[in-house]
Amino acid sequence: MLNSLKLIIFDIFGIFLIIFILLFFIKRYKKIQIVLLLLIILISISPLPNLLVYSVEKLNKPDDINNIKQDFDKIVILSGHEDIRKTKKFNHLYLGGTNNRIIEGVRVHIKKKKDIIFSGSSSHDLNSGGAYVAEKFFKVFNIDNNLVIIDDKAINTEDTFLFLKENFNNEKHLIVTSAMHMQRCKLLAIKNGINYILYPVDFRANHENIFEFSLNVANNVDLFQYGLREVSALLFYKISGKI
Repeated sequence: MLNSLKLIIFDIFGIFLIIFILLFFIKRYKKIQIVLLLLIILISISPLPNLLVYSVEKLNKPDDINNIKQDFDKIVILSGHEDIRKTKKFNHLYLGGTNNRIIEGVRVHIKKKKDIIFSGSSSHDLNSGGAYVAEKFFKVFNIDNNLVIIDDKAINTEDTFLFLKENFNNEKHLIVTSAMHMQRCKLLAIKNGINYILYPVDFRANHENIFEFSLNVANNVDLFQYGLREVSALLFYKISGKI
């Protein structure tokens, strides 16, 4: 049931479009067609996708690496969309669309000389699981293996914070993840009594002009799906008592 809901959320625009086309040829349910057409237009060219992502990203402001004044014990980098299949096939580092997580985490590591915890599964599904790619990244860039802890069992964000609670509960952590993902991490940290500092990266919304119309339909649809996934995850975590 949960997987079915995820599939619907991840492909909601495509579902809207298919239903609209089917109803158009059937020539029935005109009111539903009009509603679907309006939704398709709003998602495709209006500021709605940007506003959706901006509304979550703005909750945690970006920080400059030079402005991190608080002391902390470890840098926690959460897995993003690393691509194991392409990394193995081409022997390249495919960090995915959330590449700033690992890059900024390593920058902080070099500057602050703090250990890294990378959390992300080594999934048997070659399209997911960031631990394999992260380990390769750390090795290529000569990050001392003794300074890196890989949590390769976590398959979701909740698992990451349960891992921290169980193994490093008395330490303070710098959490590095995307700005869109950060609110969920913050609430999970509070729920599990984790002492934290936030370091959001990978901002995707246009924060300078949030009401700008764009004719880049592909980007707008992708941004809408990206925002909807995280908002849905936040709601699910809240309803289920995880946060």
